[in-house]
Amino acid sequence: MMKRITSTISDVRGELFGFSIITIILFHYFENAEAAGFGGAASVITKIYNLALGSSGVEIFLFLSGMGLFYSLSGDLRLSEFYRKRLTRILPAYLVLGGAGWLILDILLQKTG
Repeated sequence: MMKRITSTISDVRGELFGFSIITIILFHYFENAEAAGFGGAASVITKIYNLALGSSGVEIFLFLSGMGLFYSLSGDLRLSEFYRKRLTRILPAYLVLGGAGWLILDILLQKTG
């Protein structure tokens, strides 16, 4: 039974990720709309969304990410191999974006050296 549930979730994982990302974007929109203090129907829609869904997209996204990491780790990989694969995927992008951000903010804009 549990195997069937996790298999079903795996089959629609992309759609669930998409749904969670859209709900996160909408949450931020409605959060800003509520802070702006719109009146009338916009205020009612904002309150309904925040009460009904709120930040549930974050929980869905974290659940799916954790499930993906679990399946990735439950293979034949050793823990050191698991972390090596993650670092080789994440670290280059982080260094490029972090380096560019540091260069723009610290060197060009703030001139801190």
